Parts: sequence; C-alpha cells; structure tokens
Amino acid sequence: MRFVVVGGGVAGVCCAEELCRLRPQDEVTLVSASRVLKGVSVVARLSRNLEELALVERRLDELPYSNLRLVQDVAAGIDTEGQALLLGGGGRLPYDKLCICAGARPKELPPSVFHASGEQPAGGVPTQQAPQAQQADRDAELAALRQRVLTIRDTDSVARLAARLRRSRRVVVVGNGGIALELISGLKGADVTWVMKHAHIGDAYFDLDAAQFLLEELQHQRRVAAAAAAAAADGGLRVNRQMQSSDPAIYAAGDSASCQWAADESRHWFQMRLWSQARAMGVYAAHCMAGVQDQTGSDMAFELFTHVTRFLGKKVVLLGLYNGQRLGGEAEQDVVTYSRIDEEPEGRSFVRVLLLRGRVQGAVLIGETDLDETLENLIMDQLDVGSYGPHLLDPDVELDHVFD
Repeated sequence: MRFVVVGGGVAGVCCAEELCRLRPQDEVTLVSASRVLKGVSVVARLSRNLEELALVERRLDELPYSNLRLVQDVAAGIDTEGQALLLGGGGRLPYDKLCICAGARPKELPPSVFHASGEQPAGGVPTQQAPQAQQADRDAELAALRQRVLTIRDTDSVARLAARLRRSRRVVVVGNGGIALELISGLKGADVTWVMKHAHIGDAYFDLDAAQFLLEELQHQRRVAAAAAAAAADGGLRVNRQMQSSDPAIYAAGDSASCQWAADESRHWFQMRLWSQARAMGVYAAHCMAGVQDQTGSDMAFELFTHVTRFLGKKVVLLGLYNGQRLGGEAEQDVVTYSRIDEEPEGRSFVRVLLLRGRVQGAVLIGETDLDETLENLIMDQLDVGSYGPHLLDPDVELDHVFD
C-alpha cells in the first residue's frame, strides 16, 4: 500500500507519523514545501479528552521512521484516474491513498489597498520616458508600502514581526483572534491601537464576561486603545466519517477538511481551525487510511470540543459549547450562565459554565482552577445540576468530589 500525505503542518505530520507507526510494512510519503515541519508535543494530560499541547518544529530529515519518504516540493494537482499526485517540480507520486493536509491561507489585504496614486511629473510636455519613470516611482512606493505590512500565519511570521517591531513606537493591530491577543500582550513600550469588528476582545473564543476578565488582565500589563472594523469566512474539503472526500482514495485533515459529519453526530463538538483539532484529525485520518479506526476509538476526539491554550501567561481551557455555539435556536430562558472570579496568592482565576435546561453544555476556565475534568464529565454525562443554581460554582462546593 502506498500512502501519500500532503502538508508539513500539524495535521500532515501527525497523519504521516501515525501511518508509519500503524503500517511499518508500507511506504509513507510526506510532501512538504518547507524543510521545517510542525508537530505537537503533549505538555500535560488534564483529563480523558483534554490535553495541553505545544507546537514543536523539526527538520524534514528528523522524523525517525524507516518507512517514511520525505519529498520537499509543492502539490500542483491530482491525477485522480491515474491515482498520482502531481508535483510543482514536474514529478508524479503514485498513491493508493492520499491525504490532503495542506492547511489554510491567511486572509491578506487585497492588492487594491497597495495601489499608490502617483502624480504626473510637474511642468513640461510629457515625454515617452515620463510614464516609465512614473511607473518606476509607483512600483518603488508600492514595494516600500508592502514592506510595512506583514501577514501573520505561523511562528516564522511571528518571529519576523517581532524583529520589525523592536523599535516601533506606534502599532495598529487589525483582528481579534488568538494571535492578535498574544501579540498585543507582548508589545511593550509601544502605543497600540487594536482594530476589531466585535464588541469585545477575543470574540472567537470568549463571551463578554470572560473577555472582560482578560481585558482587565491585559490592562494590568499595558494600556490599549480599541476601535472597530471588518470580515470573516470558512471553507474546506468536505469529508465523510472516514475522512474521505468524494473520491474514496483521497482523504483530508486539518484546516483543509470540513468535518460536518462530526458536528452532526455530536451535540458538543464543532470545528475551529486549531492545532488541537489538526492533530486529532491527522491521527484519525491515518487510522481511517490504515483501516483500524474501529479498533482505536480515535473518533472519540470528535465527541466533545476541547482546547487548551495560554493567553497572557494564563492557562485557558475551553470545553463544549463554551460560548453558546449551536444554541441560537433555544429559548432564552432555558440558557443560563454562572461565573466566578477567584483571587488567590498565585493569581486570579475565572470560571464560567453554560447550562441548557439545567445541564452543563460548555465551560471556560482561565488560570489554575482544578475543575477541568469535573466540568468535562458534567458535559459528557449530562447530569441535571439545575437545582444548584449559581451555587454550582460556590467555592465551598467541592465540585470535583461531588460529581467526579
């Protein structure tokens, strides 16, 4: 069996490594445009479904598998009838099963933004050289303007941005995702204007009360001006429960895949373009390609949305429908949230739970709370805890002992 995986990001590397482990007798080919591969390591296992992950980078030749072949090239196309991946360098890679983990492109400013309006040279009758000189001036101005705009996508682009910002006095950050939040927290000694379209920071992750908690943390560290502005969208290769596209020999995982099947099957899972989901999809796609998915139970990763990250130096745990995702059609009186802030010597912490008709649907935990596993179990088991009301988060109620 010939397995080919396209993409050197988290999903592609995890998929290729898992295929090498599961099928040591078969050849696995990993195609990456870059010699630097991105994978993950487990920092801590917090519960059955919850892991804190760290991004790790390795060189193309550092993966320790004898049945792994590494190709540094770009995928230019697919010959579906001949079952071959077409490479940018002109080569062909035959496959029996192909997994596309090519990631997603960041949104970039359109070219029209950079069109500098040059003026006609002053005085005299235009000559044939004047338009050429004008164009050269405009091209130089355009190139200089582009040099001042950097689109953030990965750790490499973050490092380039950090180098450019060392002497900056005024910075404008456009966007309201995790990268924007971490970038702003790290910009010391500069006046920062944060431009977003949402009413509160971190809208993709947090509801208003959690966002307010983080904003207070941020304001302890620095002063930020917030403004308002623009856009959003999504898209991927639709896959079935076996991570197959419409062509059964072609699979997809990570940012390249759209896993609507999982959202249809599980009421507490939804898709976000995150490292944790890229890893889970890459591993599960490998199990499907190797035909062992029924024995491994790796589809359990799609039962509950879980993500662990760090913002402003604090651990952030997101569980289930933590922000009320997918609950828009429920009656307003059936959805309640309770939250608490603890002031401890080791730092402040924040907990918010969201309940639907007395059953926990999601939770946000910021800082060290020791409630990760307990709240995960409450979501999975769907116990009716409505009778507790706001006392559910009373510090004197030891949730981990009552419900574990």
